[in-house]
Amino acid sequence: MPAAHQEFVEAVETEPSIRDYVENSSDELRDTYNDCIDQLVTFRDDHIDIVAKYISGPLDKSKGTGGTPFSRYLETFTDDTEESRLSSPSQ
Repeated sequence: MPAAHQEFVEAVETEPSIRDYVENSSDELRDTYNDCIDQLVTFRDDHIDIVAKYISGPLDKSKGTGGTPFSRYLETFTDDTEESRLSSPSQ
């Protein structure tokens, strides 16, 4: 990883959590945050579809170059992203 990228990752890891901030903010900000999460889930689902269509389908393989069954591996990212949604304060 390039040094500048590593520095960015380290800076993000040391800063306060965006999720925690939003969780204690207005309903409008919470809704906007959840909209962003929904868009990430859509992106991740589309990514899985592309992998299935252009990588696993043509190669007839269910595992990546490192031997990881990538379909389930990628789905865990989608699941984790979905779980990061915030419920409304009344729930």
